[in-house]
Order: sequence, then C-alpha cells, then structure tokens
Amino acid sequence: PSGTTASYTTDSGALWTGFNSVTEDASLSVSDIELEKDITFITNADNIIIKPNSNIIFKDYVIYDMSGQTVAKGNQKEIATTSLSNGIYILKLQFDKGIVTRKFLK
Repeated sequence: PSGTTASYTTDSGALWTGFNSVTEDASLSVSDIELEKDITFITNADNIIIKPNSNIIFKDYVIYDMSGQTVAKGNQKEIATTSLSNGIYILKLQFDKGIVTRKFLK
C-alpha cells in the first residue's frame, strides 16, 4: 500500500528479505480495466496474437513462470509459445496507455 515501503525495506524489524524490489505503485484503476477491453487475445496451440484497437500502441511483453522468473520477452504482437514447457504463465503487456496482465496455460 501507498506509504508503506519503509515497513518492508528499511525498518529494523522488517523480515521481508530476498525480494527483487518493493514498490508502492501497484494499483488498479478504471483506465486499466478499460484498456483491457480494447485488446483482443487470440490463443493458438503455438502462439498468442495480441490485437489492440487502432488508438493503442503496443510496446512490449514479458512472460513469467509461476515462480516469477522471466522466461520470454520481446516486442512482437505475435508471441511464440512453442519453446515454453507445459504450465501456467503470466503475460505482462506494455502499451502506451498502461499495462495489461493475463494468466495463460500452455
């Protein structure tokens, strides 16, 4: 939550160690929800196709496994999934108007 970074990072009693980063900017807004409505996801056996509407600019993507490790990243709207093992993944998409995150099963 906003204003609590010190409790997790610099407080002498903080037991939160071993994390890559601690941020206060994780918030969900109406604009995030509206952004997701303007994106079409097409999932095939070997790829995911991202189709934003015409007024949204796609920047890049990152795919994380369930342990939080980055397993793929790039800037193509057609994302090949053939190199991924079977499992659950998190897809983070960066657009000029915000970020959309989706979970998918390979």
